[in-house]
Amino acid sequence: MPKDIEIRDIYLRLLLRKVEDRLGYTVRTSRDYLALSEAIKSSGSGSLSPTTLKRVWGYVRDTPGKHLSTLDTLSRFAGYPEGFHAFCRACDTEAGIDSGFAEKRMLDVFSLRIGEGVRIYWAPQRMLVLRAYGNCLFEVEESKNSKLKIGTRVRCARIIEGDSLVLDVLDDSGAPSLLYEAGKVNGIAWCKLSEKEPGK
Repeated sequence: MPKDIEIRDIYLRLLLRKVEDRLGYTVRTSRDYLALSEAIKSSGSGSLSPTTLKRVWGYVRDTPGKHLSTLDTLSRFAGYPEGFHAFCRACDTEAGIDSGFAEKRMLDVFSLRIGEGVRIYWAPQRMLVLRAYGNCLFEVEESKNSKLKIGTRVRCARIIEGDSLVLDVLDDSGAPSLLYEAGKVNGIAWCKLSEKEPGK
């Protein structure tokens, strides 16, 4: 297995993409991780809990969750029965890293400080301002031509330029109640705003 952290992360991102390709959609919500966990178990590749999968994808920040046994299971599910080492060798053979897969402009949600804001744009003339509360939680501060009301609490793990934005809309208890997707056709654009204390 690659020892250099940056190189290993490249292999990991390629692996997660392969897993999502087999699953048939991008893993973004709590329900997606549950479905993936069940799909892995049904395939006979092994068993990974939704919590472990969330750690690997970066949906939650806890322990790394990237043990070799976890990567082996994901590799088997992606079609590499001999595990992660075999997947890495296949990537090298296919020039998967040398080809330089396209990187989209992505906001590291975990890097946002509490109170920091993000403005999201998408066509036609729609806009949201989300204010960070930590742990992937946000509150809608501004809403233009969208169905989300000001004050709505949401959870978001990824904000990627050119992709759609998927939000877990939270109820009063903090549990996901609805799924909201912005920019389904042409994706979204985003920019960071200055810090502001939540609720002020």
